[in-house]
Amino acid sequence: MVSFLTGSSHSIDQKTVSKDEFDGKLAAAYQKTTRVETPAEDVQILANLLNVSPETLSGTGAGFKKGGETCGHCGRTFSLLDIAATGLQVHGNQFLVDVATGKYGYIVNTAAQPFNCHKCGTEPRILEPNYDIVFYVCEVNPPDV
Repeated sequence: MVSFLTGSSHSIDQKTVSKDEFDGKLAAAYQKTTRVETPAEDVQILANLLNVSPETLSGTGAGFKKGGETCGHCGRTFSLLDIAATGLQVHGNQFLVDVATGKYGYIVNTAAQPFNCHKCGTEPRILEPNYDIVFYVCEVNPPDV
């Protein structure tokens, strides 16, 4: 099953889509963004936060509007760690693990939430991050550069 999520975190509509449509949404999500592979150090930190093995999060990445891949305050290159660590303030640990391991199937979410830099805590001044976690992609159409 493939899920398509739209709306805000308070109101989410769900639609099932085919694997081909999911793959298309994933590809489209990265046409105007730069995908940053999650570095091994960040995977380890995130695995520790979620109490899972680093292999569970292997191959994950995050996409950011071109030119918005680093924190303007401290210079850190953003990764999935920044997004997921911020997500832990709203979502439970097990929910993020379940999403990362595919419990809910393939998910496309069109409502990106803001996140903070894991190093300095600053919220980036970028619009609409895109990100993926094996079975999940946040697909938002960023404005043209």
